[in-house]
Amino acid sequence: MGVAGCIPTDPHGSVFFGGVDVSAFDPWTGVHVGSGRMLGDRLGDRSFTKTLVALVVWEVLEPDFWPGWHETPANQVVDVVAGVGGWAVSR
Repeated sequence: MGVAGCIPTDPHGSVFFGGVDVSAFDPWTGVHVGSGRMLGDRLGDRSFTKTLVALVVWEVLEPDFWPGWHETPANQVVDVVAGVGGWAVSR
């Protein structure tokens, strides 16, 4: 089971898709798209830099909010890129 037992994930997923600790893409990737879109909507025009900073800061601090949460560096990069994609949709 995934986080809090509510999202089924394969802890031994592939490098491309599976659990956050082994792959670049996971069930949370879509949430990062939504957060980027929300940030773009809320921060308005000229929000790219603010959105990018918020997404990167979140990825750095995320383990402090979710003890035991270990993402691969590839997953962290995909999360930020997904958020930027969500920001682009909000434009």
